[in-house]
Amino acid sequence: MKSLIRYFLVAAVILGGGLCLLLNVAANSAAEVFSKAVQCSNATSQNCYQLSAGVITASSVATVLNSSRQEDDVSIGTGGKTVRVFLQVSDADAALLRVGVNVIVKWWVGTPVSVAVTGRELPTTGNPAADHSVFAYVGWSMLGIAAAALGVPLMNRILRR
Repeated sequence: MKSLIRYFLVAAVILGGGLCLLLNVAANSAAEVFSKAVQCSNATSQNCYQLSAGVITASSVATVLNSSRQEDDVSIGTGGKTVRVFLQVSDADAALLRVGVNVIVKWWVGTPVSVAVTGRELPTTGNPAADHSVFAYVGWSMLGIAAAALGVPLMNRILRR
């Protein structure tokens, strides 16, 4: 019974690793389509992006990701509405995000993907071209753990003979 439970757990880890690798492929595909997009007025096409002018109405540090990057929660008044975005910025770029600063918001398929501030384009967390490689690391790690969980008992049996 213990070995059956172990095999179910290994199967779950393999399934989780495979799903992470599929998410990685999907993220890379979206990033490729996004990188080829051109500016046009079709807001629903993945082949187009739109730009809109705005003004920062509020800004705060949401999460410190590590020593060199942080995630800033920024509210921007654009097109008669307020948009809330999370920007992945360095400490130096975070200083640019002050209330009242004029910005250009880049939209792709109805989602803000970057904010240009004084000539610097800062990606949002919804930007498909931003770093999504964590899916690949987690997926391959899970598959490695599953392989080890299957391989160690097999090696024990072989070595006991």
